[in-house]
Amino acid sequence: MMKKKKLEYDEKKLDKKYKLDKKYKSEEKKKLEEKKELDKKKELEEKKKSEYDEKKKLEEKNKSEEKKKLEEKKKLEYDEKKKDKDYKYDEKKKDKDYKYDEKKKDKDYKSEEKKKKLELEEEKKKKEKLQKFENQKSVKESQLFISKIPFFKSENGGILATDEKDSPIDEQYFIGIIDFLQKYTTKKKLAHQFKSLKYDKNKISTVNPQKYAVRFIKFITQITGTKTESTNKSKK
Repeated sequence: MMKKKKLEYDEKKLDKKYKLDKKYKSEEKKKLEEKKELDKKKELEEKKKSEYDEKKKLEEKNKSEEKKKLEEKKKLEYDEKKKDKDYKYDEKKKDKDYKYDEKKKDKDYKSEEKKKKLELEEEKKKKEKLQKFENQKSVKESQLFISKIPFFKSENGGILATDEKDSPIDEQYFIGIIDFLQKYTTKKKLAHQFKSLKYDKNKISTVNPQKYAVRFIKFITQITGTKTESTNKSKK
């Protein structure tokens, strides 16, 4: 009896275990199938995603190429417009330069004509002035010859000036000698003594004021042909 019960219990236990194993296997199989399904689904999604990405890349590439083509077209149009604009600008500039050159030539011609006219008038004035000067000179020369006035007493003691073409101008030059402004100092006295040892003391430049004055006046009267009171006194 006990054996029978034990056998029954074992059979039940085995049956239970079998059922549990069967259930477990069934669940495992189910899980495996679900996993396979999920993997398949995932693979399909990835494939779709990959196809979508490829499609998107292709679209972007096409858009980029279209954009590039459009930019090239715009650039070509811009270059054509620029060329046309530059050509028009060059033509306009050439026309402007031509007009300016013509105007400048006309202006230069008028200026040259005006310059020539002024030069002729100036030359005429100079000739008239020279003629007047020659007339005055001849009159003065005749007056000088008649009155025997020395050269250095004519023109108030001055000299009439002329330009590079020897035409008279309204200027007079007065020439003077300023040796008498120097003082006869100790240095000059020593120089006189030293030079007297080698040269004639009456001919050297460094002499006392009295002797220098007499010699200076004598020299001036000789080259100018004039006589002064001092020379008359010195003769006396």
